[in-house]
Amino acid sequence: MRARDIIAGTICLLVIAAVVSAFVFAALMSETEREFREEGAELNAFEMAAVDVTMWWNVFGWIVAPAAILGALVYAVLMVCTGPRTRGVGPIGNTQ
Repeated sequence: MRARDIIAGTICLLVIAAVVSAFVFAALMSETEREFREEGAELNAFEMAAVDVTMWWNVFGWIVAPAAILGALVYAVLMVCTGPRTRGVGPIGNTQ
């Protein structure tokens, strides 16, 4: 197995993990934001930014997630398929 195969697989796994963790974070943050509203607590700017990003992800995540995963898979396939084509070339450039 070549190094570029491992790198391509790692990139795909990282993108999939990022998408899954974004959905988990959005679910947890939505629940937390609901609890804050029920208690009437004031949110600071950082917390409001997190809530805004979560609400955006809840609306548009279903569009972004498949595109990100598909893009990572296409990138991985291109990375594996467009590797160096020269086999048997020595370090000086002479063919063996």
